[in-house]
This record gives sequence, structure tokens and C-alpha cells, in this order.
Amino acid sequence: MADVAIIGGGASGSIVAWHLARLRMASTGERIVVIEPRVTLGAGQAYGTVDASHRINVPASRMTIHAAQPDDFLTWLSEQVSRDTAAQRPNGDVYPARAQFAAYLAARLKPYQESGVIIHCRASVEVLRREGSAWVAELADGRGEVRAARVVLATSHPPPQLLPQLATIKDQARIISNPWAEQALAGIAPEDTVAIIGTGLTMADCVASLSAQGHTGKIVAFSRRGMRSGGHVEGLARGAWQEDFTKAPPRTALTLLKRVRASVQDAVKHGLPWQAVFDALKMQGRSLWEALSRDEKKRFVRHLRVFWDIHRFRIAPQLEAVLDAGLKCGQVRIEAARLHSVDVVSDGMALRVRRRATGEETWPVQWLINAVGPNHAGILRTKGYLARLASAGWVQADPIGLGLHTRQDHRAVGQRGVSDTLFIAGPLSRATFGELMGFPEITTYAESVARVVLKGAVTLTEGT
Repeated sequence: MADVAIIGGGASGSIVAWHLARLRMASTGERIVVIEPRVTLGAGQAYGTVDASHRINVPASRMTIHAAQPDDFLTWLSEQVSRDTAAQRPNGDVYPARAQFAAYLAARLKPYQESGVIIHCRASVEVLRREGSAWVAELADGRGEVRAARVVLATSHPPPQLLPQLATIKDQARIISNPWAEQALAGIAPEDTVAIIGTGLTMADCVASLSAQGHTGKIVAFSRRGMRSGGHVEGLARGAWQEDFTKAPPRTALTLLKRVRASVQDAVKHGLPWQAVFDALKMQGRSLWEALSRDEKKRFVRHLRVFWDIHRFRIAPQLEAVLDAGLKCGQVRIEAARLHSVDVVSDGMALRVRRRATGEETWPVQWLINAVGPNHAGILRTKGYLARLASAGWVQADPIGLGLHTRQDHRAVGQRGVSDTLFIAGPLSRATFGELMGFPEITTYAESVARVVLKGAVTLTEGT
């Protein structure tokens, strides 16, 4: 029987496992079982890509497995033999392929795996149930079960949700519902016309991948507002904008919006870009989020989340250069439009869209890529074991609509109450903490989860 089982061996799950081992379990002989179907730990949805054009979207100096050693990833990179000459920027920042970060996490976990403290169970979970004082994870395909005293849910990002307009034709070969799947874009011919639903980070990845495979056809990316992810300002010093947003923190989404706009205007007057303000904002994100009531959090998600995502999550300079080049030469265009319907025709599809500026139009394309981002809100529908866990009362959707209901101490909340042996790590607990999609937040909260798990309480408290 394992002392701790972690379901999901991507970045969040792997970092939790590493901290569990480092903080205590390596010295006590306790066992950590990480249930992850991928070949190696550390990859997950975000860093499991093998596409060399997919790069980390912050400098390597800001990514690490241990917040107390902020340069650990950068140090590890410097020790590797690499032919990726495009990774380093003129100002010294390094943006390697995302697979490199997965390799780094695997390297840091390796000593604990070799000693038997961390065990990689290469499988998927079919059912997670409570049996006496233990959790039992039944593995898919009849591959047995894993028993553990405590469980951490670190499930990877769910695939994008397909728009209702595509429901009747979702099985069409030319509709790529999950662009993160391996070789998802391989069937697109160089001259094919491609439409992409979504204009954020996933869209930029798709454009970079198509460019790398020699694509020359037209690409149109569209979303309701037609906004693309911003890039970094190279050479911008960390902490360039000093402002305490938590002093008399905004209590409404509208007040927060006004405060940020005023700060950006002030920064520009001082010769600083908007990126400096958002760098300061993200460091204070948890306090700002907690200052909002539940209704105001819902209002933020409904009206302002898209603006936050576009400014907060930036694309690597290398991807920005590819996207800018495509826009400049006219191969790529970004539109503010909504999909009305799709007709399948002999050589592809006819997309009927409504543009904000000119009304309804028809766009003939050969391929349609669904790049709307992970469907965290629908996690209970897309992960069977979580749906069953919710039916049994152990977990439930959070009230904001971002993932799973989680307490401040990372414990799962369900109809049964708050569990002292079931924990949630990673982006699925964003409704509680506000910002868990990027680094260094992932590292900080993973260590926090590990510390709570190691307290080892084994009782169930009724009520929330």
C-alpha cells in the first residue's frame, strides 16, 4: 500500500511528488505512487509536446522545481548538450522547447525513482473509491489497482471543449478537436487553407507548428474579440513596476479593471510597457482574488477573464516572430468573429461566421482546428473517475466554474464534506487561489500541497 498516490504525473503532480520526497518521505522510507500513462513523469499535457517549435512562454530563469532555487532549471539547461541555437535571445533570456522542461523534471525525479521512494505506475485511473481507511484506484484496462492512505488529484489539462455548432460533424477527419494530440496537424498539406477557433496561446502554437512543417496556405484565426496573446518585452527588469495593488484591494471586478487601466496609463507615462504592470499584478494575484466576493469572481470570469489571459499568458519571442511574419505577409489573419455553422463540402468545409465589423460571411477552408484552450470547467464530464468520485460525494465542481471545489489547505470539498486524505493540486483549484496556470505559481503551490499532505490527518470532517 502506498503512503501517497498522485493521479497525474505532469508538471504539478511531479513537483508535488518531488517535494514530498525531499521534505520527508525519502528519509522515512514512505512510498509515493504517481499514476501517469505517459512514458516519463514530468511531461503532462503542457510539456509533453515533442514539437520543437513549442517553447516555454516565460524565460527559463523563472521556471524551477524548487522556489528556493530559482535558477535550477537554467543551471540544468547549461549542463545539457543542445543544438537549439534559437533558444537564447540577444538579452540572455532562454526559451527552450517545452519538452526540455519535461526532461528537467524527469531528471530531478530520477534519483527518487531509482531509490524506490517515487514509483511511476504507467496507467490511467478508471475508478477512485474509498474502502475503509484507504483509497483504491482501479486502473484502466484491468491493470490492477493502487491502494493509498492519501491521494492527490493532479489531473492534467482536459482537452478543449468542442463548440455546439460542431456537435453533428465532430467526427469529420478535417476537424482537429484536440490540437495537443501527437501529430494532430500532420495531415495538413502545405497549401491547405486552415481556420483556427481561438486566438490565444494554443493558436500561436498551431501557427508555429504549421510554419515548421512548411505550410504556406492561408490561416485565419478567430475568436469573439479577436485578441491575440501578447509577447514579452525583452530587457524589462523584474519588478520594474512597483505598486501594491493589495493596499485597499478592489472589491469588485469593475473596480479592479479601472485600477489596472489607471496603472497601465501611469506606467506608460513613466516609459514602461503594460507588461510591467501585469508582472506586478500576477505576484499579488492571490490576495486580489481573495478580496473579491463569490459573485464578483463570477463576474470577473464572465467578463474579464479573456482580457486577463491575453495579457497574463504571453508567447515566447520565437513564436511571436513567426506569428508576426505570417500577419505581415498576409498568410495569417486574426478576426473578431463568431462561428454560426459549418457545412461539409467535397474539398473541406464552408464556415459561416458573423464578423463584428461586416456581418455574416462564408469562409471556405480545408481544415478547422479547435484551439479554445483546456475545458477545466467541464472536468467532471471529461474525466470518468472524477465523475464517479463526484457521484460518491467526494468532490464537486467549484462555485466559480473553473474546476474543482478546494479549500485553502488544498483539501477536496464534496457533498460528504471536507476530506483530510484527498487533495487537489494544480489548475483545477484555481477558483480558490486565482492563478495556477503558470510559473512560479505552479511550483509554489505544489510545495504547499506537499506540506499539507505530510501533516497526515486521516479523519473526515462533515460540512464545509
